[in-house]
This record gives sequence, structure tokens and C-alpha cells, in this order.
Amino acid sequence: MRVIWAYGATDPETETSVEQHVKRGTKSVILLEPPVDRDSLPHDVQSFSLLNKAVRLPKQETYYWCQMYKTPALKEKKKHHVVKFGPLLQRTSRGIVHHMVVFACYGQLADAFHGMGYPCYTDQEPAELASCQHAVATWGIGGGDFYFPDNVGFPIGGDGDPTFFRLETHYNNPTLREDIVDNSGITFWYTGTPREMEAGILGVGYEVSRMLIVPPKVDAYLITGVCHPRCTEQAVPEHGIHVFANMLHTHLLGRKVRVRQFRNGTELDTLGRDEHFDFNYQQVRLAAAESTIHQGDTLLVECEYDSSERENVTFGGIDTKNEMCMAWLYYYPKSEFASCGSAIHPIKSVRALKAIDIDK
Repeated sequence: MRVIWAYGATDPETETSVEQHVKRGTKSVILLEPPVDRDSLPHDVQSFSLLNKAVRLPKQETYYWCQMYKTPALKEKKKHHVVKFGPLLQRTSRGIVHHMVVFACYGQLADAFHGMGYPCYTDQEPAELASCQHAVATWGIGGGDFYFPDNVGFPIGGDGDPTFFRLETHYNNPTLREDIVDNSGITFWYTGTPREMEAGILGVGYEVSRMLIVPPKVDAYLITGVCHPRCTEQAVPEHGIHVFANMLHTHLLGRKVRVRQFRNGTELDTLGRDEHFDFNYQQVRLAAAESTIHQGDTLLVECEYDSSERENVTFGGIDTKNEMCMAWLYYYPKSEFASCGSAIHPIKSVRALKAIDIDK
């Protein structure tokens, strides 16, 4: 729901003496969001921030920047748990920073990577960083802090935990401003008292590629990404994983997003749903009730698009005017299951578009 608000500088003295409101705006909210006890952080909580380092935005609408950090040295050399994270936005970058994702890197990396920054998804990315694919925090424009459930945390500082982090920032700059130098990032709050369960994030949906195709002049076009039962059969632990939160994601044309779950041909409750998707309000949402994904389950991510005002075909991709169809599912216990999705075969895409006669 989008709330329109306005207020004045002083209280009215009578019912008819209301002055013109000098402060006004809009804000997207989720009225049915489960309540969160924001005062329940552990007594020993500490924090660290992963910030971009003076990133000067070029004169282009879409820009992705990756910043590397060595895992901070903790006071005690033992396992800790992250229990909360949230955005730290530079005031002049608000509305320009569209979303941020923190990925974990495991294993040994050279200290020289600490502090390195580079444009994401380009040939400037070092090959050694290709394995940094496990998302550990996601934030989207309009969103706020996220608190893990009381029994769940993300592990850092112990054996086998991340050695480096990579912060990926999507800048959306439609007015092509050249005066932005950004230092935004993500802050993590952590405790030295590990919780019962360790969290992971599973990315599901349609592969980010030009094989995602939305025709123009359609007010309700459906794209579906599939996590096949053969994948969950191999990747999900024996006793399943428990989904406790989600973040849904499309770009400008997205109107509805659903994450559906099937087991032995029977549909279960959705793992995430937004029937009024707002590109400018992408929040990690705590589930009202946990759901369990078992081996052999099928997951479908359905995205409905409105391209009625587009004159040309819209393709999938990382640019703001391209499209995506995906969801991040927060779950426990942590496993190696990091992503699962699908895409149409390129030849079938060509046939669907009737772009060429491939039989000749």
C-alpha cells in the first residue's frame, strides 16, 4: 500500500484554521508485516559496516559497482552470528542507490583484494572472485533494517566461515547525474553468542539473461522461473530447509511476483507473494509462518509484467530498463544450496519471436 502524507509546522487552533501543509510525500508500506521486536538485540551486540569507497558515478542510467572487503577481525577468535543488517545510505545518494547485495567468499584469497573496487559484470572482475556467489544480505530501495528471528543468525569468524565479502551496488541514475560520489553500504550487527540455527540465502527464479523476453503492448505478461525437483533432490539436505523470510525482485515492468511450491504434484502455501509489486519498495519480508522445502520439491517464481507503454521488446538483463524475475529466500539450516533457476533455450526464444527462419 502507498500512503500519502502531509503535515504543517504548527497545530491548528480551531477546526477551520488548518494551514497549508509544508511537508508532504508518499511512502510504500506493508500493513500486514509480522511485528518485529526491535529492542531484542543481544546485550553483547557489536557492528561493522561494508561501505563503498568514493564511487564516482559515470553519466549512465545503470551502473553496478563491486567492492571487496576482508572479513573484519573480531575481538574473539571464535564463531559469531550476524543478527541484524541494514542500509547505511549517503544522503546525496538516496534514490540513486537502488539495491545492494552482499556475497560471501570462502577459502583463501590474497590480502590485496581487500579494498578493491571494480565495475561488476565486466572483464575487470578478477577470475579469483568468481566463486563469491553466496548471498548473505539483500537490500532494496525503500527497505529498512532486517532482524533475524531469535533462533537464527548468519555465521562469521569461525572455521569455514566467509573470509571475504563482496558488496554489489546497483545505481539507478535516470537523470544521468555526474556529481554523485557515493560511500553507501551495509551495516551488520553481530553477537558472540551463537544462536541455535545458521542462516543461508537461496536465489531462485529466471536466469538473468536476454532469454527473458517481454513483448510490448501487453498489460499482463507472465514469466516463470523453475527450480526443478531434480535440483532440490540433490541440493536440499535430508531433513529440508526452513524458509523464514524473502525478498522479491523485478525491474520497472514488474507488477506481481509469487514464489509457489509443489510437492508430489500438490501445491503448498506460497513462499512469497506480492500482488502489487513496487519497484521503489523492495524489502526483505519476514514470513508470518515458516515453510519447509524438502528434497524433490518444485519451486516456481512467477512474475507478471505490464509492458502496455513499451514500444519495443524488453529483454532480461542487469540494466534498469531490462527485466528480472527472481526471489531470495532466507532459510535455515545453512547449506551449499545458493541458487536454482531456469531459462528458455535460445533457439526456442528465436522461434518464439519469429526473428529468423532457422529451418533454412
